[in-house]
Amino acid sequence: MARGNRKDIVDPFKVRMYHCISQVVRLAWLLGCDPTSGKSYDHRKQWIEELTREFAQYFGIDIVAFAIMINHIHHQLRSRPDIVKNWTDLEVARRWLNICPGPRKKKKKLGKKAKSSDDGSPEQSADKGPTDEEILALSKNKKRIKTIRKRLSNVSWFMGKLKERIARRANAEDGVTGHFWAARFKCVRLDSEAACLACSVYIDLNMTRAGTATRPEDSYDTSIYMRIIGFQSRRHKYRRNKGSSKVPDPYDPEVDAFLAPIYKLDEAMSGKFAELGLRVSDKPCFDIDFNQYVDLVDKTGRQIVAGKQSIAADLPPVLDRLGISRDCWADKIQDFGNWTRRVVGTPADMENAAAEDGVQWYQGISHCRELFIGTPPPDPD
Repeated sequence: MARGNRKDIVDPFKVRMYHCISQVVRLAWLLGCDPTSGKSYDHRKQWIEELTREFAQYFGIDIVAFAIMINHIHHQLRSRPDIVKNWTDLEVARRWLNICPGPRKKKKKLGKKAKSSDDGSPEQSADKGPTDEEILALSKNKKRIKTIRKRLSNVSWFMGKLKERIARRANAEDGVTGHFWAARFKCVRLDSEAACLACSVYIDLNMTRAGTATRPEDSYDTSIYMRIIGFQSRRHKYRRNKGSSKVPDPYDPEVDAFLAPIYKLDEAMSGKFAELGLRVSDKPCFDIDFNQYVDLVDKTGRQIVAGKQSIAADLPPVLDRLGISRDCWADKIQDFGNWTRRVVGTPADMENAAAEDGVQWYQGISHCRELFIGTPPPDPD
């Protein structure tokens, strides 16, 4: 099937989930140790995490999952135009000027070789953010604000700005120019809760598939690791407030604050980080609690490491509730990135999407028919 237009997949006016994959050019390294030069690039992980945290504060997009690999990155994003449309013009202007300050800032050199901070050099701006005058001036440009409002909930703009920042800094560090990313990111729309859950588990198991981790809590460059650390830290903080003085250090209760919550928020065990401006919303990703999700990731990872092609009967019942086949779960999750193309969902979802987009079918529907078997009928009384 010929590649279609991105606009047919990404709709900035609808709340939808997307799986975005970006790969670096040949011979370039995002993380890890380059076997040719022997240079380590692991410090770039911090760049990506910091930029992702920053963008989570300003874009109208929920970050569901991410994984930072040696030569590519995964992001699972949920666009939130329903929230962005309620922002005032001043709020839209403030957020955009924090993402794209443009040439308005005067740079303060720290050394003779200082360059732009976007290029990864030791230079700082004279101020820390847009001024009230700049925000007010932009907010009065109604035509411009209308365009920006659309961009703030568009995953294409999120990924474009994220990749641009990383590429500038990496090229400056390597002393080269030209392309850092191999191509525009791959984008797959996830049209059902079952597809969203499968994609999230696949992303969180990338370290397991690569053989660099055997447990979720060891997958350091993934969202599941941050969720576990954040959850444990908040739990210990809650226990300390109840009388216990044992609090692990250096656990940070807000380490996962930029990620959309997996489960329905609990006052004692979670945090309403959207109210603090650390993410766009506190809307949960799935209708399962945190322990169920971690258990699903853990047991699926064990099946993949063991090389089994079927799932043990002790997996959480969420698979049955969502109409997901246990028999091919591990196999499909392990190869999720290869058979998914433009749209993933239940067979009915994919057929409806094809009809709406004026095509006969979407590649990958045969895999979806095997994995998403439909919600089973309720047990007879």
